[in-house]
Amino acid sequence: MFGGGKGMGPCAMMDGVGLDTVAFIEEHCVKERGLPSEYTDDFLEKRYLDKGRLGAKSGKSGLYPPGQTTKIKGEEKDHHENLHAPSLNMLDIGLNFLTDALNSGGIVVGSVDGRQIRTLVSGQHLLDGLDISFKTGRIYWTCMGIPTSNDGTVQSCKLDGSDIQTVIPSGAIHTPKQLIIDHAALKLYFCDREGLRAMRCNSDGSEHETVIQTGDWNNPEDAKDQLKWFGFSKGGKGRIFRANLQMPKGQNASTRKDIELLFQGLPESIDLEIDEDTQTLYWTDRGEGNSLNAAKLGDDSLKALREDSEERNEYQILTRQLHEAIELKLYTINKHFI
Repeated sequence: MFGGGKGMGPCAMMDGVGLDTVAFIEEHCVKERGLPSEYTDDFLEKRYLDKGRLGAKSGKSGLYPPGQTTKIKGEEKDHHENLHAPSLNMLDIGLNFLTDALNSGGIVVGSVDGRQIRTLVSGQHLLDGLDISFKTGRIYWTCMGIPTSNDGTVQSCKLDGSDIQTVIPSGAIHTPKQLIIDHAALKLYFCDREGLRAMRCNSDGSEHETVIQTGDWNNPEDAKDQLKWFGFSKGGKGRIFRANLQMPKGQNASTRKDIELLFQGLPESIDLEIDEDTQTLYWTDRGEGNSLNAAKLGDDSLKALREDSEERNEYQILTRQLHEAIELKLYTINKHFI
């Protein structure tokens, strides 16, 4: 009856949903039926909630040890969302250092309740995007480098911060930004801002290729056209596109015809995530409102737009008034955002 993964029992389900949610439901049931609360919501409140033990959503455990009820059956050791001993890995770009700020970035790790913060990696050159693969047992991140110098890199290390390796070397990518892992195919996808392109490679850096190219950064006319690579900061020129993972036959990154425009006129769209289970697209907007947004995907939900047309696809603003809404990570098992 008890245990994580599919077919979990009632206690594991309560742990996964959250004991605070269970207590809220129990409180109403107890009042409605005139039952004693000593062994229901009072018990949960004293033994668990007051101690911050909310279940899978917290790092202090619940009815089970931390992460036990979020494991995927049969994939406990390497599933990319295995939250056993939940932790947060964070990028520190390092610009507050008084000396050598451009090379003082690092990766820090801590528990989900903010304690036990420690540095895994230091001395990095303007970090930007990060993702983790438990299948390879490594953390991957981008170093932007100096935007005018074509010296960005993609790096990786073991989960404990050791064995730092260069995945994509300086000169092979200009200014790498957001990075995400296709965990099934073990492919890294990352954007190259000043390089005017989106790229991918295997987790070891092999088969490095450009999948979308919007211009030539060596061409002065392309380099100064901000809409080709950056957009205007908080200027209402943000756009979101989609394309097939496989390159159309007979086409290349510069000539492919399958790129579709889904949203335009956004304040300044930055990062995005897709929940494949619910077919929902999420993204952050750093411009007016500093918001987290969502839109339903699917054949009938979104239509390709013509550039500069008045047409718009509908989307929902989930929250506003963030400070600088940039990176976004969705944990699909618990439906949490970071």
